[in-house]
Amino acid sequence: MTSSSARPARGIRFASYNMMNLLEDDGEVATGRFEQQCKLIRAMRVDVLAVQELIAEGNTREDTARLAGHRLSLLAEGTGLRYEHAPGAPAVAIGNQGFHSALLWADGIRPAGNWYSIAGSSFWHAMAMLDLDVGASEPVTHASVHLRPFGREHRADEGERVLVAMTRGTRRLGFVAGDFNSVSAARVRRRTPDGAGERWPLYDPDYPAGEDNWHPSLASYCHVSSDETRTLSWTTDRRPTGHLEHTGLRDAAALIDAPWMPTVGHWSGGDHPDARLDQIWATSAAADAVTGYEVIDRPLSAADEPGEVTADPWTLSDHLGIVATYDTTALSRQL
Repeated sequence: MTSSSARPARGIRFASYNMMNLLEDDGEVATGRFEQQCKLIRAMRVDVLAVQELIAEGNTREDTARLAGHRLSLLAEGTGLRYEHAPGAPAVAIGNQGFHSALLWADGIRPAGNWYSIAGSSFWHAMAMLDLDVGASEPVTHASVHLRPFGREHRADEGERVLVAMTRGTRRLGFVAGDFNSVSAARVRRRTPDGAGERWPLYDPDYPAGEDNWHPSLASYCHVSSDETRTLSWTTDRRPTGHLEHTGLRDAAALIDAPWMPTVGHWSGGDHPDARLDQIWATSAAADAVTGYEVIDRPLSAADEPGEVTADPWTLSDHLGIVATYDTTALSRQL
C-alpha cells in the first residue's frame, strides 16, 4: 500500500502520558494542573499521543462514552491535537472502572482505519488502537493501553491480549504505548568484557531487596515468598511484557539502550518505589526504525510562549511522560 499523505517523511514523536485522573470533573478544566499539563504536551512537540486515565463516569456505558469523548475534545483543544478517527467519533477506548485510554495526533497525520476499542472482559481499563497515515509507505498502528494496577495473574493475561492485538491479521508496522503497571521484561544488547561476544541482560532492575525496602504494595508487582524465619523475599513479575519481548516486540528504551530513568516513584505521598512502568513497544517490523527515547522529567521550553518554561512534570502527575521517535523512511525500508 502506498500512502497518499503529503506529510514529509521524518521522525515521528510518539508519546505516552498517564495524566492521573484527567478531567475528573469538568471544573478541572480551569485548574492550573490541567492547563499546565496541556502546556507540557505542547512543549513535548508530539506527533501522536497515547493518553491514560481520562476520567469519565455516566449512568450508562453510552453516557460514559459521550462524556469521555467530550473530555477528550477538551484535551485536544488544549494541546492543539486532533482526536476523531471518523467524523463525530473520538479515539477513546472506554474502560470498566471509569479510567479510559485515548489517542490524539497532530495536523498532517490522518486516521487510516482499523479503529479498535478493547475493553469489556478483556481489560480492567482499556486499549485504544488506530492505524495512522504518518507518511510511511503504509499506515502505522498506534495503540494506547492501560493494564490493571493489581491482580497479577489477570495483568499477565492482559499483556498477552496486547500481544495478540498488535500482531493479529496483517498488522506489521506498529507501536503500543502506555502504563503497563509492571516492570519491563525487555533485554538489552551488551558486548562481553572481552569484546568477543554479546549478552542480553534485563534492561530494568528488580525492585530493591531487603527488609528496609519492603512495602505491601510490592505484593501487586512481585512474586513474594518467605523462608522458615519468615523473612520475605521478592522478584519482579515481568510476565505482562514478557509476552511481547519473547515474540519479537521491542521496548524502545532498551532498543536504543537509553540511560535508565523511572517514570513513577516521584509523587509526593505515593507508596511506589522508583520504577519504569510506562513503556513504548515496537513490533518486530518497526523496531529498526526507532531512533530515540526520552523521559520527560524536567520543565521544557514552552512551545508558544518564548522565554517561558513549563511546570515541573513531577508536580503534574504520578507518572512522567515518555517519547519514542521513529523514522518513517526506515519504516518504509522494512516493507
